[in-house]
Amino acid sequence: MSESSFPTDPKSILQWIEGIDDDIQRNSLSNPIPGTKFYIISTQWLSKWLSQIKNPNPEPFPIDPIDNTDLLDINSNFWLIENEKVLKKGLICKIDYELISKKAWDAFVKLYKCTENSEIIKETILLKEDDTVVEVYSLPLKIYFISLEGKVQSKIFFVSYHMSVKDIYCKIKKLFDVCENIIVTEENLRVWQVDPILDNEEFESFLGSDNREMVGKILKPSLKRIDTCGLADYDMVFAEVRYGIWTYKEKNCNEETRSNGQGVLSSEDINARLKYDQNTIRIGEKVENYTKPKEKNGLVGLRNLGNTCYMNSGLQCLLNTVPLIKYILKGNYLNDINRKNSLGTQGNLISEFAYIIRKVWYETYPSFVPSRFKSAFSSFAKQFSGFSQHDSQEFLSFLLDGLHEDLNQARPCIIPQTLPIITNQMTLQDNADMLWKAHNSRNSSFFVDTMHGQFKSTIVCPNNHVSLTFDPFLMISLPIPNYETCYIKVLFIPKGFYDIIYECGMIGNLRTTVRDVKEYIGKVMNVDVGNLKVAVGLIEFIIDGFLCDDEVVNGSKKYLIYEVVGENYVFLQQRKKKPYSSMLSGEAVGYTRVVYVEPEMTCLQVHRAVYETVAKIKAAPYSSFDQYLSFLNKDKPSTYSLNFINTQFIKDQKQCPFCRTINYHCPIPTTDELFSLYTQRTQNNINIEMLWNHLTEDRFYKTLYTIEKHNCAFEAEKLGEQYRKNGVSLESCIGEFCKEERLDVKNKTFCKDCKEHVQGMKKMEIWRLPQILIFHLKRFKQIESYKIKDKKLVAFPVKDLDLRRFCNNAKGFYDLYAVSNHYGEKDFGHYTSYAFNYKKEMWYEFDDEDVKKINENRVVTSEAYVLFYKLKDN
Repeated sequence: MSESSFPTDPKSILQWIEGIDDDIQRNSLSNPIPGTKFYIISTQWLSKWLSQIKNPNPEPFPIDPIDNTDLLDINSNFWLIENEKVLKKGLICKIDYELISKKAWDAFVKLYKCTENSEIIKETILLKEDDTVVEVYSLPLKIYFISLEGKVQSKIFFVSYHMSVKDIYCKIKKLFDVCENIIVTEENLRVWQVDPILDNEEFESFLGSDNREMVGKILKPSLKRIDTCGLADYDMVFAEVRYGIWTYKEKNCNEETRSNGQGVLSSEDINARLKYDQNTIRIGEKVENYTKPKEKNGLVGLRNLGNTCYMNSGLQCLLNTVPLIKYILKGNYLNDINRKNSLGTQGNLISEFAYIIRKVWYETYPSFVPSRFKSAFSSFAKQFSGFSQHDSQEFLSFLLDGLHEDLNQARPCIIPQTLPIITNQMTLQDNADMLWKAHNSRNSSFFVDTMHGQFKSTIVCPNNHVSLTFDPFLMISLPIPNYETCYIKVLFIPKGFYDIIYECGMIGNLRTTVRDVKEYIGKVMNVDVGNLKVAVGLIEFIIDGFLCDDEVVNGSKKYLIYEVVGENYVFLQQRKKKPYSSMLSGEAVGYTRVVYVEPEMTCLQVHRAVYETVAKIKAAPYSSFDQYLSFLNKDKPSTYSLNFINTQFIKDQKQCPFCRTINYHCPIPTTDELFSLYTQRTQNNINIEMLWNHLTEDRFYKTLYTIEKHNCAFEAEKLGEQYRKNGVSLESCIGEFCKEERLDVKNKTFCKDCKEHVQGMKKMEIWRLPQILIFHLKRFKQIESYKIKDKKLVAFPVKDLDLRRFCNNAKGFYDLYAVSNHYGEKDFGHYTSYAFNYKKEMWYEFDDEDVKKINENRVVTSEAYVLFYKLKDN
């Protein structure tokens, strides 16, 4: 297309920016082919242009020439050639800049021109197969050379991650020619990869000394790609130019030793190890000699890639595990990678994990994008592929297992795990040690040495046969006990019909029984415990029988405790008839009371007993029982009426034995018939209803539900609030884990003596504790077909956790150093973490990429999910 015919229609340019008809050659996956040029344009300029062309009624304003200089990192120490430009660190695509095609860029320049140095070109590179990306940031290397005057010079130059070593030689020759006016041939140039065991000052001091044995290795010009050489950001290389003879020689490999006492790795072994770490592995690095950590010291956030807060939370806990940090940063893991273990990732996962540790502890940037690690981990644990929400505890379990297998030096070995019953303590220890040795014969890695412990499991079958095993563990999943303290509300209803009802309260737990409540109320109210009966208020003030002494109570219900003398009684429910209602029943106006009815009493005597009870109430509605009867017998509107209540018959839709209809309420006759005849017909499923007329003034019955709050209720409420804040203790969770329990039907175990699967009694004990101890609080519980989250506070010690009560072999106290937190419900929520930074000696909160200092007293919360403890040094 000629320049004169080049379209400058803004709508066409917008389509090219959006990838439509942009003249970019693409492969089978619709990705740009390798080497495709893209142009960077500032979103600040682009947004002004978009606002004008997308506005249906734009107010024309002049658009300045394209200016991208605000995106450039200008540094006099950069060694750049031709149109090479470096972007400032931390720029984000779509926010700070946009990538557009050459076709769109040329159109913009034709229309608006551009300022000097604003043309920024970046090319696509091939990752694998047809997967290509634009390489916005190249690999920065610090190059040292000696000038013609004999002075040590250093510059920063940039290479593509996918360049070959031969390409680097060509670029260095060109840099010497253009920037230093030095003509260098390939025969007279050697590029050394400096061992990162030296920092900048140490290497500069070495170049100024008489030592001619280079600490490093020669990068020989070849087609080998740079990303297989183990170079990382700002690693040092030395360009040696020969003027006659070579100045330096390679150091004798026998003089270099590694942490395991072996000689340095061969070049083939080095390349094999580095292959999986993509520019990040430094050979023979040591924490004490490496470039000193910058001011971040591990205080680097992790970007959320899309629902990956669970991963970031778990990672931050591990990134603050001091023994693990030192093991990685010293490079000790390099010699432990097992590339032949089919259960691992042949070193890929541990290498990407090591890459994150370096970035977090050696970089100065406030946050890091763990995308490479996410890809490696998803390849190992397929269920974590994509960007769905997952569980941080499950993530940690799979990750630690994968890291262990990458470093596992052991070979498979099968040793029986079941032992006969043993009573001698020394023999127990011998057998536990034997099985621990068997475990180590199959599992040998840093993670086994520091994080694995051992359980003792005892199962007793119904025939008292004992099975004993010792099993390894990485993490202890603790049940949260349901016997936490709670406030139990109780209404005490004395035997006197007109006596005041007292609201009482007590502190109990989910193992508190009716018997416990009766004993407490008997003591508080100074009444005979044998005369107390407990009921649950079901609807309004109505009860449905008394509870058995062994029945468990809890704080979610309201309990009524009655003082009842003898067994000859019926319940009297009090209601007020609703106006304009044809229903015989009404709304409850008082608590259910007890009326004593002897077996020989007639229905008329029952009326009299109730009347005499009501007559004792202040402002009683009748002057005598005869007046009451006269109202009933003459069908005059009475103040109240008495009815039978037969709940059993109405529930089963059967005829009432009194009126022969399906009726809930039947008037109690004022006859000499025995009341017991009626109770027999209903199989004792009968109560009495006292139905007050809707015209009856409240003053006649308000005494029946007057309540006074007892002092014990005030005291118990205060204690209940305190217990709610304190929650349950971590020790109680461990105790629940170690508690003997009967196996359910789904978890039957095979008894070798009985030759069948049985529901035995099982007891778990902690036998051997690791240096790093991880607790998982089982907050998510299955209730029928759905899961719920237990949000109660588990109070765990930050310092000096004492486990001697649960493990006889405990070697000392433990200090907390990290917590993975979960906020929200089971299927939605957010993960964060708290971690103790050993460099700063302070606690920090990690919320994805945000990091902030917190006080130690904020660490214990009801959101704690996974706890990390370390054995104290002393």
